[in-house]
Amino acid sequence: MTSELTPFEVSLGLIVQSALTNVHTSMPGLVTAFDSAAQTITVQPCLRRKFEGADEAVNLPPIEDVPVLFPGSGDYWITYPVEVDSYVWLVFSERSIEAWLDAGGIVDPARARKFALSDCVAIAGINPNPTALTGFDTGSIVIRNRDNDTTIKIGSSDISIEAGGGNITINSSTGQVDVNGNLTVDK
Repeated sequence: MTSELTPFEVSLGLIVQSALTNVHTSMPGLVTAFDSAAQTITVQPCLRRKFEGADEAVNLPPIEDVPVLFPGSGDYWITYPVEVDSYVWLVFSERSIEAWLDAGGIVDPARARKFALSDCVAIAGINPNPTALTGFDTGSIVIRNRDNDTTIKIGSSDISIEAGGGNITINSSTGQVDVNGNLTVDK
């Protein structure tokens, strides 16, 4: 048994689909500028928009003044430069974040908009498959460069720092410190 949609149901479906066109949740973006003082980026959304019945997809506009989410809390933060042409993950707020960005705390949204392109934050550190990081260490927390030749590793029994061909390893169970390379101590 097949049931056909009534003209009202078809119209309602088109209205809902049209309304959802401007609801943004999350997507990848490409950094085009980074303001380290403001900790914001200009970003080009990476997913094009294709309208029903259109032959071609169109780019969404660049988004300016997007806050970058850096891991941290209280007095402790991890910061790093956000490079132009690197990727971020954009997360769009259910309400305008304008008033909150200006004042912090608990605020009323300054505008009535919802899920708008202008109300997003960027999470740096995502890579598409062609630029995925290699040499992934599954047994340690690692802070590293892309080439994986400058690292700080925290494992279950040691901490090591490697840079410029030398390294320092501290064994937490024995307290032993091993240095490979030149060590300079200034007084």
